Parts: sequence; structure tokens; C-alpha cells
Amino acid sequence: MNCDFVHVFLLSLLITFSFVSTSGEVVDCSDLGIRINKFELDSPVKDLIWLENEVVFILTNERNLYRSDNDGRTFANVMSFLENSQEAEPRFQSGVLAMYPSDSDPARVFFQGGGTVHWVTYDGGKSYLTRRIGLTLSGVKVHPRRADRLLAARLNDRCLGLTQARLAWRGAQHG
Repeated sequence: MNCDFVHVFLLSLLITFSFVSTSGEVVDCSDLGIRINKFELDSPVKDLIWLENEVVFILTNERNLYRSDNDGRTFANVMSFLENSQEAEPRFQSGVLAMYPSDSDPARVFFQGGGTVHWVTYDGGKSYLTRRIGLTLSGVKVHPRRADRLLAARLNDRCLGLTQARLAWRGAQHG
């Protein structure tokens, strides 16, 4: 059996098991040259993003958001910092549905809520601004070079522009 395959397989297993152990437990995998911190989350990982300055966000299947400011060695649940994130609006889900980091601003992330409330951070998650736009979103794309712009889709023809001061909707023009 190929030795490289065995090492990759073991590394994959170790990373998989790192999300199912008790909180704060540390495993030393010196024979592979890695160290893994184990911690518990409320459910399996749905998405994760790694920003500059050692910031990592994890979004779980239960729509909870976790943040690390030390390259993933420890994580804290940050839902209490997202205003109205635990209050489900009628017909909608509570929590965070998706994360959209900006390619042009490494500290900026748009967090799509389950209803009409969404959040944005401009400082890598040190603070969060609540955006009440009155519409649910079905998809978001952040502009690749202009961090203050994003497109958001809904079942009607509207596009959303995000600036630090406000959100602005415009109807899509057909032509």
C-alpha cells in the first residue's frame, strides 16, 4: 500500500475526529508533524472560512456561528453578538444560513440570516452590524474587487448594494 495514501488517509481521519471530541482536549500527533485541538460544536460543520489575522469562522448545520481569533486553536459561539439571530421570524428560520467573505477586504464578511435580518462584520468579527432589509435572500455574491458591493438574489428581480452606512435595493433592468 502506498505510504503517502496512508498518511493522507490518517490525516483525514484525524481532522474528521477533531470535531467530535470533548471540549479543550488536545491531541499530539508528532509522528505526522501536526497538533490538533479538539472541541465540540452543536452539530456538524456546514461551512468554514479563514480570514487574515488568524480569524476563522465555522458555520454549523444548526445555523450557529463560531469564531476563532487564534487560527482555530479555540472557538467561541458568537450568536449572542448577532442581534435577533436566535429569534425566528414567522415562516423563516433563525440563525445564520451562509457566510460570504470579501475577496477584496479580508476583514469583511456578510452573514445571511434565515429571515429578513442579516449581519456584516468589517473587522473580522470583533463587531457585527445588523442589516434589516425586509427581504429573505436566496443567494449572495460579493464583488471580487469592491468590498462595498454585493449582489443578492430573491424571487423577484432585485439587487442589493452594501455599504458601511446602508443597504440599497434596486430593481434589475430588463432590456
